[in-house]
Amino acid sequence: MYALEPPLSPDSEKMLGANLSSIGAALGVLRFA
Repeated sequence: MYALEPPLSPDSEKMLGANLSSIGAALGVLRFA
């Protein structure tokens, strides 16, 4: 799957960062739940 994708563009890097931050937020919520 990843082999077919083009090199990371700034947009995809932003999306990846948003995904990581949302995952981090979810983990934080679970940690304090």
